[in-house]
Amino acid sequence: MTKHLFPLAMALAATSCVYPAERGKMLEARVHQLESDKASLEASLLAQRETIEAQLPLVQEALNKLEAASRRTNADTGVQVEELQGIIASLRGQLEEQTFRMAQLEDALNALKTAPPPPPAPHPLAPESVPAVADVANASPGQPAAPAPSESVPPAAPAAPTPPPAPVVQAKATPPKPAPAASPAPKPPAEKPIDKSNRQAFADAVVRKLKADPAAGRKLADEFLGKWPKHALAAQIHYEVGMSHLGEKSYRAALSEFGVFIQPDMPKAFTSSQWAPEALLRSADCFAALRMTREAGMALEEVINAYPKSRAAKEARERLDAQKKGKAKSKKK
Repeated sequence: MTKHLFPLAMALAATSCVYPAERGKMLEARVHQLESDKASLEASLLAQRETIEAQLPLVQEALNKLEAASRRTNADTGVQVEELQGIIASLRGQLEEQTFRMAQLEDALNALKTAPPPPPAPHPLAPESVPAVADVANASPGQPAAPAPSESVPPAAPAAPTPPPAPVVQAKATPPKPAPAASPAPKPPAEKPIDKSNRQAFADAVVRKLKADPAAGRKLADEFLGKWPKHALAAQIHYEVGMSHLGEKSYRAALSEFGVFIQPDMPKAFTSSQWAPEALLRSADCFAALRMTREAGMALEEVINAYPKSRAAKEARERLDAQKKGKAKSKKK
């Protein structure tokens, strides 16, 4: 038994010496694997971080667009409500005007019914000597005509035999001549027909009509925009329509027209046109009139950032500087 125990002990000793070395190699390999996994994970996280940082401006831009779209939606709703209110007010005004005119006509008709008939007027062409002729005709053959009351009676002369009176012929009144007809009032010059196939001529006609008759001009503008909604001339049409609403103090309707210049789906012909900075500047006027001070400031800043060399940007800087000075003075007080 002793002989078998010794080789077994030696085998166990040898086994005990080999096992820890293999375990250490396994641990070392595992550590290397973990380190490589860690490096790859760090690289992946770094790549994901760079991707996220690159997408953050796009997300922020999308949020800004959503916010602007929500404001425009509210503005459009307000515009529609304001337009409906204006239509209702106009219809009420027309109804009151027609009622007042009908009342005036009824009063005039009643006055004509109750008034007494006027006395017959003397003939305008009757001669003043007709009564004297009638007196002569009614006088007796031997009796002289009575003298006129305004004449002085001369002393009586010896009576002479009076010849028989000649037959008196009564003068006939000549019929009045018709008055010359009044010359008709000159007709206003007829408007030239608009060549709606020529975009430039059509756009010029729309601008002229908006300044002369804003309501009719806006209908003509809708027709132009229906044909060429994204043409470069449509930018001017939107601006002029907005100015017509601004002139009538319909600020929300004007904002709806000026807002097309900042919509993301608008063509470059809109954003690069000369009307874009002016539209943003006028939108600031509309916001200020609606007491939306924050939005007015944002519109002025957008003019400066998007069109720094334009005339509108210069005016926007002056306005912002004046606002800052006003706030500084109010703080000092």
